[in-house]
Amino acid sequence: MIDSLIYATLEDLPRVCRFYKAVCDKQARDRYTPCWLFGIYPDEEELREHIRRRELLLALEGGGLAAAI
Repeated sequence: MIDSLIYATLEDLPRVCRFYKAVCDKQARDRYTPCWLFGIYPDEEELREHIRRRELLLALEGGGLAAAI
């Protein structure tokens, strides 16, 4: 169960990048995948811009990042 939903801040950028990299790495092994490749899509600059525009929400669960929306 999600504990909270917050807007990401620039302070969150490192963990957001780690999260998306892990998602991309996992999807690479899936049978059906959107073929995301971290550094191409998404990339750090794109995530930074979404954060600056308050377009990226983080779902937190048990103190950890469960989802990025």
